[in-house]
Amino acid sequence: MQRISTLLALILCVIMAQAASFTEDFQSGLPTSAPSSETTVTLSSGDWKIKGVYGKNDNSSMRLTM
Repeated sequence: MQRISTLLALILCVIMAQAASFTEDFQSGLPTSAPSSETTVTLSSGDWKIKGVYGKNDNSSMRLTM
């Protein structure tokens, strides 16, 4: 039982380390109007498929908007 607990703790640590390295600020690459069909956009974290989503710029920061 202790081995299973140790293994699960190790797996959880690896998952948390991977999640901490993922960042996306949406500052560039988003369309300025929502596409009606599925569209692929390239952001700093990779390629994303979006539909009905666009970037809205206010208060000098970009945010993802539906």
